[in-house]
Amino acid sequence: MNWVKSVVLLGLLLAPLIECAKLVEVTPVSGNAEDRKFPEWFKFGAATAAYQIEGGWNEDGRGASVWDTLTHDHPELVVNRDNGDVAADSYHRFREDIKALQEVGFNFYRFSISWARILPEGDLSSLKQAGIDYYNKLIDALIEAGIEPVVTMVHYDLPQYVQNLGGLVSPLFVKYFEIYADTLFRNFGDRVKMWITHNEPFDFCVEGYGSGIDGPLVRASGVGEYLCGHYTLLSHAAAYHLYDQRYRKEQGGSIGITLSGRFFFPASNETAPSVIDRALQYQLGWFTHPLFSESGGYPPIMIEDIADHSLLEGRTMSRLPEMSERERKLIKGSADFLGYNYYSSRLVERDPREYDIGSPPSLDKDAGLIYSVRPSWKRAKSTWLYVVPEGLRGILNWFKEEYNNPLVFITENGFSDDGQLEDHDRVEYYRAHLEQLLGAILEDECSVMGFTAWILVLALVGVIVAAETKFRLLAENLHRDQKVVGGKSPEFPAWFAFGAATAAYQVEGGWNEDGRGASVWDTLTHDHPELVVDQSTGDVAADSYHRFQDDVEALKQVGFNFYRFSISWGRILPEGDLSSLNQAGIDYYNKLIDALIVAGIEPVVTMIHYDVPQYLQNLGGLASPLFVQYFEIYADTLFRNFGNRVKVWITHNEPYNFCVDGYGYGRNGPLVYAPGVGEYLCVHYTLLSHATAYHLYNQRYRAQQKGSVGITLSGRYFFQADNQTGSEAVDRALQYHIGWMAHPLFSEAGGYPPLMEKEIAEHSLQEGRTMSRLPAMTAATKAFVRGSADFLGYNYYSSRLVQLDPHPYNLSTTPSIEKDSKLLLSVDPSWKRAKSSWLYVVPEGLRGVLNWFRTEYGNPPVVITENGYSDDGQLDDHGRVDYYKSHLTQLLAAIREDGCHVVGFTAWSIVDNFEWLQGYSEKFGLYHVNFSSPTRERTPKLSSKLFRELIQTRIVPTPSLPVR
Repeated sequence: MNWVKSVVLLGLLLAPLIECAKLVEVTPVSGNAEDRKFPEWFKFGAATAAYQIEGGWNEDGRGASVWDTLTHDHPELVVNRDNGDVAADSYHRFREDIKALQEVGFNFYRFSISWARILPEGDLSSLKQAGIDYYNKLIDALIEAGIEPVVTMVHYDLPQYVQNLGGLVSPLFVKYFEIYADTLFRNFGDRVKMWITHNEPFDFCVEGYGSGIDGPLVRASGVGEYLCGHYTLLSHAAAYHLYDQRYRKEQGGSIGITLSGRFFFPASNETAPSVIDRALQYQLGWFTHPLFSESGGYPPIMIEDIADHSLLEGRTMSRLPEMSERERKLIKGSADFLGYNYYSSRLVERDPREYDIGSPPSLDKDAGLIYSVRPSWKRAKSTWLYVVPEGLRGILNWFKEEYNNPLVFITENGFSDDGQLEDHDRVEYYRAHLEQLLGAILEDECSVMGFTAWILVLALVGVIVAAETKFRLLAENLHRDQKVVGGKSPEFPAWFAFGAATAAYQVEGGWNEDGRGASVWDTLTHDHPELVVDQSTGDVAADSYHRFQDDVEALKQVGFNFYRFSISWGRILPEGDLSSLNQAGIDYYNKLIDALIVAGIEPVVTMIHYDVPQYLQNLGGLASPLFVQYFEIYADTLFRNFGNRVKVWITHNEPYNFCVDGYGYGRNGPLVYAPGVGEYLCVHYTLLSHATAYHLYNQRYRAQQKGSVGITLSGRYFFQADNQTGSEAVDRALQYHIGWMAHPLFSEAGGYPPLMEKEIAEHSLQEGRTMSRLPAMTAATKAFVRGSADFLGYNYYSSRLVQLDPHPYNLSTTPSIEKDSKLLLSVDPSWKRAKSSWLYVVPEGLRGVLNWFRTEYGNPPVVITENGYSDDGQLDDHGRVDYYKSHLTQLLAAIREDGCHVVGFTAWSIVDNFEWLQGYSEKFGLYHVNFSSPTRERTPKLSSKLFRELIQTRIVPTPSLPVR
C-alpha cells in the first residue's frame, strides 16, 4: 500500500480504536465486572508525531529535519522508498484528525510539534510565524472539540540545522532546546497544560547516534548513544526548570518525558533476578535513575561497567559522560510525570562471554546480555513486536517499586499489521493490554493517569533496511631570535629554510587499507561525487601510501630542507581515540619519518588537514566541544609515537577555509550547512583544541623532545578598492579573515577581535537571538589560548580589493561571516589569474600581510606553510615559475628590508595531487604525477629546477633570467 497517495477512511480505520477506548469495562480475569472499571479520572487518548503525519515538508518556510535528510538522501534505507513529504497530509487536514478523535470520544490528543516548522535554524533568528499559526489553529480546534492537547516537543525529527551543529551529541543542543521550549511555552502554554520534552531517547540515541541505522544516521557506537542520552537529560531538565521559573505559576501545566523499553522475563530457571534488573537499568534506568531515583545520577551498574570497559579499551575516560554534582541535582526530580511507550517484551539471560575489546563498543556490549523470545508469543507485522501484554503490568510494577510509584502516563501502545480495516488482531492486542493495565491500577495500585493508542491515522513508520644538509633547520630557526640585518641583499639568509608540502587525503590513497577509518572527505567523494568537478576521489590519489619513497626522492633531488605533510587521523585512530589505535598507521608514518631523516630532510607534521575522521564528525566534529578531548588524545598519540624525531608540529591547517566552507556554507567537507553559527563554533573549538595540544606538549613533552607547536592560518591580503576606501576597511577585512584566529593567539589582550565581538553580538541581537553567534570566550579561555603558539604558519596565495558595504545589515537573509563583516571584495582587472578561479597573482600581498603580522602582533616567528600556483599540469610550467619568482622576491624584501620575522617558506605542492572539489582538473605540483598509470610516476617540472637553483644559490632568479 502506498500510504502517501492513499485516502484513509478514518471512520472505518478507527473502528477498533473506538471499540477499545470504550472499554471502561474490561473483561475481568476474576471478580465482579463492576469492580473492574477504569477510574473516572483516567484519560484515554491517541497519538501521532509531526514528521509521520503532517507532510507539508517544505511549505511556509519549514526547515528540513534529519528525517527529511534521511528519506531524501538515502531513500534506499526506507522500505518502499517512502518519505514523509506528504504523509497523512495533516498539515492541511488536521480538522479531519480532530473529527476522528471526536468520533472515538478520546479525552486528549498527543501530537508533536515540528521544531523545524517554527524555528528552522533552531533559534529565534529563524522564527516562522506560519508555523506558529498552524499549531495555534490545531490547538484551538482541539479545545473547541473538547479534546486536551498533549504536546511532545521533539519526536525524532531534529532540525537538520541543529544536527549540523552536532545535534544531541553536542552541549550546544541544550541551549537551542531551551530557546525552543521557551518559544513553545510562550506561544502555546496558555492552552497546552501537558508537555513532553523528548520521545523515546533510548531508541533515538542508540539507533540514531550509536548504530547509526536510524535518523540522523550517526555511527558512533559506544560513545554517541551515551552523549545523546546525556544531553537529552540536560536539555529536558533545562526546559523543566525554565517552565518552573517563568511559566508554571501562570500557566499551571505539567512537564514530563516519554521513555521506552521492553520488560524482561528470565530466559530460564537459571536466570537470576539481578539479570532482569540489569536489563531494565540499561534500557530504562539509564534515564529514569537520573530523573526519579532518590540519589540521582546514572545507575551505578552502568557507571561501573562502562568505566571498566573503557579502561580495558585503552581510554583515559569513560564512554559514559560523567554527571557533575550540579548536573545530577539539576536533573533529579525534573519531571512531573513519566511518559512510557510500551509495545513488547523479551526473555533475557547473561552473556557468559568475557568483554571483547576486539569489536566496536556499544550499549549492548556494555550490558552483557542475550535477548530472545518465547516461541508461543504472537508476532505483529513489525519484526520486533511480539505480543506480551503481561510485560506492561510488569514494567509498571517495576516503576512503582524502583522509584516510589511515580505518576505514569502510557504515551504509546499499539500493534502493526498490513493495514486491513477489520484488524481483529489489533483489537485483541488492545483488549489484552488494557486488561493488564487495569490490573496494575486496581490491584497493584500503580499510579497511572492515562493511556494513549498509537496511532490515530495511518502514518509513515520508517524501517531502515540497510546502513553502513640542513636537517632541522626550520626547528632551529624557531628557537633562535633572528636578527636580520637591513639592506637589499639579494640572498636569503643562510639560516632560512625551504620546503614543500602535501596533505594526507590529497596524496596518500590507500583509503581503506590496513584499518584506516573514513574521513569526511571519503564520505563527500563517495556519497556526493557530483560535487567534485571530475567526480574523482582521493582513494588512490598520488598513491603515496605505497610510494612515499618516490616523494622523498623528489624532495631530495630539489634539495628541500623540510617536508610538511599531514597525518591521517583516521589512519591511526579510526574512531578518534585509543580504543581504535591502528598500529599499521603508526608503522606507515614511522617509515615515512625515518626515510625523511635518512635523506636529511626535516619532517614538519600537520596534525589535521581538512580530513576529520567521519566517526568524529558523527559526534559533531569541530562544532562540538567533545572534539577538544578527542584532539588532545590524538595529539598525545602523535607526540608519544613521533615526537622523538618530529620537532615542528602544526595543529590545524587553514581554519578559516575549513570552518567557513565546511561548517558555514556547507560547500566543502564535511558539508555542514550552518552559516553564521557553524563557522564560529568550528573556529572556537579549533582554537581550544590547538591550545590544549600546545599545553599538553608543554607539560609532558617539550623538556625532552624540544620541539615547537604552531598553527597554520590562511587569508588574503587586502588593498583599498578605490581612493574613497579608507584604511579601516583593509584592517576590518584582515581582522575578519585572519585576526579571528590570530588575535586570540598572538595579541596582547587575547580573545576575539573587539570589532568582531561587538558587531556579531549586535547582529545576533537584531536577529532576535538571546546570545551572540560568536561564542563567548571567558577570561580563563582567553588566557588559555593566548600565547599558545610557538610560531604562526601562514598560507598565502592571493589578495583582493576591499571596500565597505554601504547597505545596512539585512535581517531577512541568512547570517554568515561575510554578512557580519559588511565588506565588498573584488579583483583588479590587471591581475593575472591562475587555473583556479580564486587564484589571482598578487605577490605584493604577501609582503603586505607579513608586515601586518609584524605591526599587529609584535613580529611573531612566521613560516610560510603554503604558496603555489595552479595550471593544467604542463611540465614547462612557466606560469608557476613566474609566480614563485615574484612571490619570493616580495618575501625577501619583507625579511631584509622590513625586518619581518619569517623563518621558512613552503611550496605547495611537491607533487600533483587531488585538489579537493577540483579533483585532478587543477595541478599545483612541482612534480607531475601520471594519474593514469598504476605506478603514478613522478616527473620533475621546470618549477622544481627553480627551487633547486634557489636553494643552492640563496638568490631568487630575476624575472628576466631563465631557470637553468
